[in-house]
Amino acid sequence: MYWEALSLEDMNKHIHLALSHNVRYSDDTVMGYPASFLDRVVFPKAEIDQSSSFWKALWENPNHIGCHTFGLSESVFEGTHKIERDLLRICAEELLQAKPQQWDGYVASGGTEANIQALWVLRNYWENIHANIHASARSKRRYAQELHNAMTIISSEDRHYSIDKVAGIMNIHHELIPVEETTRRMNLEILSNTIDAETSEGVKFFAIVLNMGSTMYGSVDDVDAVVALFETKSVEFMIHVDAAFGGFIYPLVSPDNKLNFQNPNIISFTLDAHKMLQAPYGTGIYVVKKGFIESVLTKGASYVQGQDCTLSGSRSGANAIAVWMILRAYGSKGGSAFCKDIWERTNTLCQGLLDIDVSFFREEYMNIVTIASSCISRSLAEKYHLVPNCHDNPKWWKIVVMDHVDKTVISSFLFDMAHEDKDPGIVYLPNAGKKPLEN
Repeated sequence: MYWEALSLEDMNKHIHLALSHNVRYSDDTVMGYPASFLDRVVFPKAEIDQSSSFWKALWENPNHIGCHTFGLSESVFEGTHKIERDLLRICAEELLQAKPQQWDGYVASGGTEANIQALWVLRNYWENIHANIHASARSKRRYAQELHNAMTIISSEDRHYSIDKVAGIMNIHHELIPVEETTRRMNLEILSNTIDAETSEGVKFFAIVLNMGSTMYGSVDDVDAVVALFETKSVEFMIHVDAAFGGFIYPLVSPDNKLNFQNPNIISFTLDAHKMLQAPYGTGIYVVKKGFIESVLTKGASYVQGQDCTLSGSRSGANAIAVWMILRAYGSKGGSAFCKDIWERTNTLCQGLLDIDVSFFREEYMNIVTIASSCISRSLAEKYHLVPNCHDNPKWWKIVVMDHVDKTVISSFLFDMAHEDKDPGIVYLPNAGKKPLEN
């Protein structure tokens, strides 16, 4: 896992060169595109910091419509498309261990879009593979509908709600598997029974969504156990990993991350740069193994060079540049050091909670700590803006140790917690004090 850190000066040179290879609304004769630079009344160019390549990119407004990792894409923005490809390469090959150039993807509007894109791709890939054995267009359509009805989405009850959205949008049956209370991982006995029940109803294909850092608990699903179970069944299955939160911390600190592209059953990942990377909102990332994303190629987008296989279509090139700058400013060593510092602060918080007998859940190499509601008053939780698992009658309150949650904030919180009346209960997974991966 290695990518080079670049100085701000070097990054600016790369980006200014990329922008110079794009069409420029202020300098070139551009009459065919339904866009321009940012509005000159609200965003006067004179007020744009020309020394900042990000602000300059915002003003020049490159469109990253389509997918730039295979085939053709809009040549008038090719300069900054290269920037997006490099950030996707870092995510796919360095963080997630894909083989060189054996991946596709794009910067999406967020994790929700990336999850919808992922399951859309899996469904279409599976339908296309099987329906193409039929010769006529009519039989292909009929067979594809039959296959659609023979598909089920499997996820844990701790999934992100975007998976529910996918099931509703695509009208695909979705099975939620209860989790074990102490590990937040899928109950394998119930999962096995669910597979059997679904196959008895004619289901042949399962799209599995696994968590790398679930939204509420930061839990990480056991891919080996899930794959081993599915391999005992006579069904087809593929895995999408929702790493919207964990994707930019878990691979950097966990010494044994098995959720990566080396697993032949894992097809795609969602990551969110606007979480751990502290990028602007609107910077979700979708990466997928080569040969899948073409399944959703929209041939109706004939006016788009190379057509389009993304859910969102037009996208901000400046947002992609922002993510690339963060990855390149830190490099792999700086990124690992940043994540380890956050991880160690989380250890400090957990050890403090153990010292005062507070019940909590914490995945070993994550920076989310979820406290049992019996151990904290609503007023204290709201004072520190903790997030409940549900607002009406919460069972858990979530802390996310981010860059702004420094040791002073943690000490203040632990002091207040120590003076609360609380029920000690049971402490779940007190993983404070273990060492992260050494790069």
